[in-house]
Amino acid sequence: MSTPQPPPEGFPRFFLDRSVGRKIVPAGLRRAGIELVTVAERYGIAEDEQVIDVQWRRDAAAHGEAEVVARFVSNLPAIERACRRDGPFVYRIHPDRIERRALRSGS
Repeated sequence: MSTPQPPPEGFPRFFLDRSVGRKIVPAGLRRAGIELVTVAERYGIAEDEQVIDVQWRRDAAAHGEAEVVARFVSNLPAIERACRRDGPFVYRIHPDRIERRALRSGS
């Protein structure tokens, strides 16, 4: 097995939603050199299914983490290309594509 390359400079730390899973996807992303934390790791397995989306999204944002849901994994190559572009930017991740969203000034 080859040594993973570190993510590009400025690549965010990710927070993985429970829909991504606790073991296989996080382990694969970590092997690829991606820093992440899962819902279960942050809140504990007993709380994993109890913590509400608004709470973990708020906490992830407070930690400067990018949120990852299951559709993220299927769009990883497009997301990687987008992260190489100048920002700031916001993308909506659809099951089959990503879509750059306009940023509102003053928001």
